[in-house]
Amino acid sequence: GDVPNLGCTSVSQFTHQGVTNPGVSAALISSDEMHVQVEAAQQWTNDPKAAVAKVLQQFNSNSNRGKPLWRGRTLLLMADGLRGGIETLARQFTVQSGMKYQIFGSVAADDVQFKETFVFHGSEVSSGAFACAEVLSAKPFGLGYGHGWVPEGRPLRVTHVDGACLIELNGRPAW
Repeated sequence: GDVPNLGCTSVSQFTHQGVTNPGVSAALISSDEMHVQVEAAQQWTNDPKAAVAKVLQQFNSNSNRGKPLWRGRTLLLMADGLRGGIETLARQFTVQSGMKYQIFGSVAADDVQFKETFVFHGSEVSSGAFACAEVLSAKPFGLGYGHGWVPEGRPLRVTHVDGACLIELNGRPAW
């Protein structure tokens, strides 16, 4: 049958063993106690509120509701990294779903070319889009990460951005 899938272009893969570049990362999830549905939206930055509402409507109308006591509700989100506004997208999912999901994911990258990035779901590949998977589970879905990075200096505060471009840190030019 059809297997739900989604992903995005990447510069490197980060694991507890370090950075891999080039490379491919994959995660496989299978369980009789989970239901996964993948949806996507094109050109969402024009109206993130409407794009999220449409995706949530699809989730609500198509999800396997035969098991009414799904305790775990997780949203895996992949978005075009050059469009900016990813925090707005995550906030819309949080607000419109009534904080129903724990959210994690990634933004697509293009090896610092700043030209075009892609997300995919099913057999569709798009730029300027996001794709997400709703993972409903009988038990809570645990999230963890370990990238092996260590701080190189003191923390900095982002004080100015322009879309997806970092302009200032602590009130000083970032470049």
